[in-house]
Amino acid sequence: MLKTNNFYISAYNKSQFKQLRKINRKVKIIGSAHNILEIREKMSQGCEYIVLSRIFKTSSKFKKGFLGTTKFNLLTRNFSQKFIALGGINEKNFKLLNLLDIHGCAMHGGKKKAGKYMPAFLKNNF
Repeated sequence: MLKTNNFYISAYNKSQFKQLRKINRKVKIIGSAHNILEIREKMSQGCEYIVLSRIFKTSSKFKKGFLGTTKFNLLTRNFSQKFIALGGINEKNFKLLNLLDIHGCAMHGGKKKAGKYMPAFLKNNF
């Protein structure tokens, strides 16, 4: 018996997890993706929520490339899954989240740093 209500699948995990809903109907399967191929893979794995990253540029010298608001919206507009923005979100670009069709976000420092910048639709999801 699966006693958790949330199950996370990394972008690198290719296994199928649709059978989890047979074990626990309340389970929310959350997957992470970086591009359209991984989004489709997470859909086939039964993910209800997809964490899509890198939205904004970060200072890491090891991670190159980011989506930006336009690419993010183009990438997600044809899918019914709920998307969560991740990567490079800080106080300076927090207002840009209003331009995205998202159900949540994740940022370094979390809710305390977000404070007054958090859009109303996101406050309910934290």
